[in-house]
Amino acid sequence: MVTAELAVAVPALLVVLSVCLSAVAVVTARVRCIDAAAVAARLVARGESSQTVQSQAHAIVHRATVTVRRVPGGFVDVDVHEHVRLPVVGGFLPGVTVAEHLAVPDESAPPADFGAGP
Repeated sequence: MVTAELAVAVPALLVVLSVCLSAVAVVTARVRCIDAAAVAARLVARGESSQTVQSQAHAIVHRATVTVRRVPGGFVDVDVHEHVRLPVVGGFLPGVTVAEHLAVPDESAPPADFGAGP
């Protein structure tokens, strides 16, 4: 009687554990992507070179795809994408792509002219 219940409980416990580990891996990847996007956006807004921006972002997220663009209105948009293989079930599932987007004011752009003063 006990062995049948144990035979059902152990696989169920392993499934719950793998789901929890996968959730931790995705949240960790998301935090790294947020940090990389913030660093990249700050560097681009200050006018740093694209090589410096890419190297600093890849220091935080090694396998990330970092896209930087300046948009009209004086903003810098940064997108960071990372493909995460899930632990334990990573061989059975394709994985998850974590993406973050950040927009900051462009500090290297000339200030907007709001008209002549009084």
